[in-house]
Amino acid sequence: MADSKRQLIMEAVVARLQTIQGTSPYSTSVGLNIFEWREHPLTEGELPGIIVRDTDTITSLTHSRSQHVMRVEFEAFVAGAAAPRDFRNVLGDIQRAIGQDTTWGGLAEQTLFVAESLQADTESRRLISVLSFWDITFLTDYNNPET
Repeated sequence: MADSKRQLIMEAVVARLQTIQGTSPYSTSVGLNIFEWREHPLTEGELPGIIVRDTDTITSLTHSRSQHVMRVEFEAFVAGAAAPRDFRNVLGDIQRAIGQDTTWGGLAEQTLFVAESLQADTESRRLISVLSFWDITFLTDYNNPET
């Protein structure tokens, strides 16, 4: 049985993030530490890092096809004295990576930015987590997740 289109898109998302290696056009090397659906916190040696999660999906029927709008959450972690600068650069790198091809090699119709949310360690202000939310829209045949 073939992988679902949702799985193929998420594999493409992770692979694209892994290209963020600190060379042009990127500012950071966050691509060295990409994790899918990780449940426990990143260690200091894994920073900067990103945990990627495909969360909610809204599906509607359109012209005998199913249109799926899948929310993808990028939770980026940075730490240290330069954390405020680093989180801004990581967010820029995520945007640059997604912007290379918002159809994920033709698997999706579009990818749109939704929102960002910042969380900081209130005591030190040196550990920052930022959530970046994106919606990826893709089509499948009705009741067939593979096509």
